[in-house]
Amino acid sequence: MPRVNNGIGMSVDIEACVAVCSYFEPDNKCKDIIVKNSTSVGCKFAGFVAEGHTCGATNTNFFGNTARSINGHGARIYPSY
Repeated sequence: MPRVNNGIGMSVDIEACVAVCSYFEPDNKCKDIIVKNSTSVGCKFAGFVAEGHTCGATNTNFFGNTARSINGHGARIYPSY
């Protein structure tokens, strides 16, 4: 079921099947999280919301994933800080 936005400064509720340490980004304290070979199906906003990797670096934290039947984005990647 879709969540209802609470009026406490929440302008967008990014609903995803798999949201990886993204709720408090960029102030999250998550480190060394790996999401690989996972599948998300039938999500409202995105199949995955996950941290990216530094440009030019080898992607070792988010790969081999599949998102299907998504009403929005297959993945929303936020910057690695």
